[in-house]
Amino acid sequence: MLKMGADTKNEALDGRHIETIRRFKNDNDLIGNIYQLLCKGIPAPQINCEVSVPFDKSVEAFGILRQWQQEHAGVLHYPFILRCCGASEAWLSPAYGQPVCWIGFLVYLAADGQFVRGSLDWMDEVQARLARLGGAPHMGKHFSPEIYKLSVRPAWRSFDRLRKELDPNGLFENQFVKRLFADSGQKAA
Repeated sequence: MLKMGADTKNEALDGRHIETIRRFKNDNDLIGNIYQLLCKGIPAPQINCEVSVPFDKSVEAFGILRQWQQEHAGVLHYPFILRCCGASEAWLSPAYGQPVCWIGFLVYLAADGQFVRGSLDWMDEVQARLARLGGAPHMGKHFSPEIYKLSVRPAWRSFDRLRKELDPNGLFENQFVKRLFADSGQKAA
């Protein structure tokens, strides 16, 4: 908590970042409805990244995370957050056709919007290590597209063909979608 306070320029340890950590560290019994207990969220500004790995590579991924954490002790403000899910039928889902283990990690931002120097480099390094196992990013959170070979993912090209068929003029495209599918017509390395 002291490191997080220093990183987020909150040495008084009274901000939402610290409140969140205290909530997770607290071992008191809680009483409330499902929203109050499970869906409260994390109200602190942060850069949040989540990468899925095929479920059958989870143990290998945990070893990679352990090694990375030992090499970079204290860098991330949270230990890795894990959640597993079954296979999906959604074409762009990293869980398309296979169960996956999602691995989340984050760094908190200071009240002025600054983040700890090197944070994005560390996040890229973790992403790169997980990508080697067939990892794929959560596209609604922070990720570096150049790390992943998204165009070789199952059904990626099928989605791209349908996208072009249904929206030939790119009416529903934005800069993110254009960049994401820029190399779909090319063979990925």
